[in-house]
Amino acid sequence: MAEGHGAAAAEAGVRVEAESSSQSQPGVASSRGAMSQEDCISGIRSALNHPTARFLREQMEKSGCQVWPRLIRAATCNSAGGYASQEGIKVCCNHMTLQDEINQVIIHELIHAYDDCVTKNMNWKIVLTMLALRFEPTTLVVIVTTSVNCCVVS
Repeated sequence: MAEGHGAAAAEAGVRVEAESSSQSQPGVASSRGAMSQEDCISGIRSALNHPTARFLREQMEKSGCQVWPRLIRAATCNSAGGYASQEGIKVCCNHMTLQDEINQVIIHELIHAYDDCVTKNMNWKIVLTMLALRFEPTTLVVIVTTSVNCCVVS
């Protein structure tokens, strides 16, 4: 890891932590050629310096969203990663083989974190009513997001 990667992430107030073995899921398979936990943590720190990840974090802060110190965890799990409200972002190191994969997971999950924070106080009845008035009912698409996966329901 380049020294600058960890320093920039630390300056931004985000710490990357590895889940303890008691938090990891037993019996979860690793992808062939998956990187080590240490390399994954280094990759996460590097991903936080990606221009898109920096932009998303800045927008979260501008919107009043707290980017708490333990927002991101390196873990062993069943998918590439995930976001859960009040828990943060999980990067599943046992599925990461390249830096670009980590970058994409961090960016994807930061979008969920931003959406979660910004929409907490939104009146969804008003939003859905406005959408229904603007679009034909057959073209209205509702995006359902969970901490496990996200899917489009029409």
